[in-house]
Amino acid sequence: MSIELVASGLHLLAEQSTTAATQAEESAGERIIFGWIVVHTLLSAALMRRLGCFRIHSMAGPLPQGIDRRAGSLLLALYVGILVVLIAGALMLRRLGPSNTNESLAAAFANLLAIPAIVSIASRATDQGLRELGVHRSQFPRAILYGAAGWFIAYPWVAWAGNLSDVIVHHYSPDANTKHAFFNLWGDASTLWRVITVISVLSITPILEELLFRGLLQSLGRWMMIRVLPARPTAARWGAVFISALLFTLVHRPVAIELPIFVLAIGLGYLYERTGNLWACMIMHALFNAFQLLVWRLAL
Repeated sequence: MSIELVASGLHLLAEQSTTAATQAEESAGERIIFGWIVVHTLLSAALMRRLGCFRIHSMAGPLPQGIDRRAGSLLLALYVGILVVLIAGALMLRRLGPSNTNESLAAAFANLLAIPAIVSIASRATDQGLRELGVHRSQFPRAILYGAAGWFIAYPWVAWAGNLSDVIVHHYSPDANTKHAFFNLWGDASTLWRVITVISVLSITPILEELLFRGLLQSLGRWMMIRVLPARPTAARWGAVFISALLFTLVHRPVAIELPIFVLAIGLGYLYERTGNLWACMIMHALFNAFQLLVWRLAL
């Protein structure tokens, strides 16, 4: 009996030692991440200062011409895009069968179909077509630099907003789910689902969402706000950024991610207004999704 007690005691001590070591590793990891975010924030602030981002008028970039005469085409493109997403998604889900994983597959399929429908209509909305919307092929090379810079500047602020949101949500609802549905479904999903979803998250979703929310909604919002505030064009453009950001936030769930999503959307809207380059917004959005996926996988 005494030998069994000693063995049991040693086993308990070993478990406690392992638990303490694990907690120490987690604490060290958290300190490293915190330090990295602080450094990234300081670098982001320095770059923002260098680029003049703290000036209220800094976002007043190229203003598309001809939208006054063709705002109806933008509105039609928006309507058709949403309609394609809803109808194609519903038909695909009906074919696949109802489940959480099938919902995301159906959404990816519907989003892919909506992109050419939106582009074909929106290209006729301005005098220079896709160039004024910021998705002409000649605008892509410069967009890589713009998008990377936009991600580098915005990411730490989005991270702080996410941490604040987690603290608030868990304070009022300790058991609340604060993860995007993508991460919740990953564990039990098939390899095919994972491949298709990753492709969607890194390419299809950023392209579609930037077409809808920046290319169409923000452009329409800018057109309306300038008509309301003709003497204050900068305020009108900021108004368009906030409107598109708010709508972008409302379509994302769960509630816990809405604050960081809103901060990200403000950054995307600012980038679009300053550069007039929608490719840059797509690249910034894709980089954000890719980095979130990378950080999540490393944390497993």
